[in-house]
Amino acid sequence: MKRPIGISSSCGDWTVAELIDICKQHELDCVDLRVGRGQRWELAGPDQILSLGIGITFFGSDIVIGDPNSSMSGRALELAVSYNVAIRVFLAHKANAALVDAHIDVLTKALGGAELIWLETHRGYAEPDALAHLCARSSCGIILDNYGLFQISKDCRREADRVAPFVKALQVKGFWDTINVKQPHLGLDNLSGVQNNILRGDFGVCPMILESKANTLKQDFEFFRRLAKLERE
Repeated sequence: MKRPIGISSSCGDWTVAELIDICKQHELDCVDLRVGRGQRWELAGPDQILSLGIGITFFGSDIVIGDPNSSMSGRALELAVSYNVAIRVFLAHKANAALVDAHIDVLTKALGGAELIWLETHRGYAEPDALAHLCARSSCGIILDNYGLFQISKDCRREADRVAPFVKALQVKGFWDTINVKQPHLGLDNLSGVQNNILRGDFGVCPMILESKANTLKQDFEFFRRLAKLERE
């Protein structure tokens, strides 16, 4: 089975028509759509994308599970419910367990199941062990953002293996892993051997999504396809 390859709407402020053109040009299978950021795709909504057989991997929200100031509602959740698609959320760092459970319960009831709640590895939020622990007891999934994992991990390889059983999508951008400071996105050819190997981990055939502002789409999707070829060998 082939790994789906896709792009995030956060790579550029595109209309639905422009996003579809990019998917056709690069022979992409899916997109993730960020909600509530004023991106132009929201003016038309996702129907035309879906009508052309392009999948929506998830709707991206700013919901933070375990944060008492975060609302468990909003347009992203409405879309996820309407289209039966996963929603991207975050898990607060060292969150209160009772509040986490309450938030998971609210989202689970709205979505019809915890399996549509996907937690992203992201700087400023929970560590990989906490994400894996929550997924193991709740059926949530994980969006493994390779740069986010690097920023919150002491050992990327070990912690990628730790979350691997729960990973539902890979979200990929290029960066230098020799410095742990905020840096601009780079083309994927700049990834180190260690980071390349992490992307070749045991994640099944979950979608691989480009989420980068490096403006190197052609080269980055060629990188994805080289990686997919190696996985099949």
